[in-house]
Amino acid sequence: MVGLLGTRMPRSLHDGLSAMNVNLRSYPNFVSALGSYYPSALSELGVPHVQNGINAGSLLGWTYPTFTIDPAHETRSSSETSFLQYAFQHGLPLTIYTQAMAQKIVFDNTTTARQVLVNSGGLNFALSARKEIIVSGGVAQSPQLLMVSGIGPKDTLNRYNISAIADRPGVGQNMWDNPLISTCNASQLHTVTGQKFEESRGECRWVSAPTSAL
Repeated sequence: MVGLLGTRMPRSLHDGLSAMNVNLRSYPNFVSALGSYYPSALSELGVPHVQNGINAGSLLGWTYPTFTIDPAHETRSSSETSFLQYAFQHGLPLTIYTQAMAQKIVFDNTTTARQVLVNSGGLNFALSARKEIIVSGGVAQSPQLLMVSGIGPKDTLNRYNISAIADRPGVGQNMWDNPLISTCNASQLHTVTGQKFEESRGECRWVSAPTSAL
């Protein structure tokens, strides 16, 4: 996947999130001038255009990535602002465990996930599920949690003496980094670090030429 800056979210996904007033994945109100030239260059190289965007499941080609911003106000959008606040505002029953690490998913004899073993501040306890368990630990921690729970390539599980619940060769495999094209512009404005961005041009050079020094 080659990511550029700015397109449209698939209508079905957009409508679903809009109904919840969720702006966790959206597009900015601007586009880099170079963003007008990259598509032609990539098409000339034979790289296909992912028509439905980066969130539709197809990653073979180029597209404009979504950002974690609220386009209406150009402010950062997060899980807290998009989902947690929605739950609070609509009175949804929600219990949050902070500083807690999921260590293992516990299955019953029918291989149905029933509990999650958790550690928080040195205290170990189990959370039981009445309906379902959703694994959302990201690209690295999700497969890790599945494998320590017994779901993954059987050879890998055996190597670490983990009892296999389900032999799934694809878990934790075939991860690819995608190239991302970005542009930088010098500015007289002070950043949160207290330094002028103009003084950090080495960082911009590094974005386009990884061999340069920061």
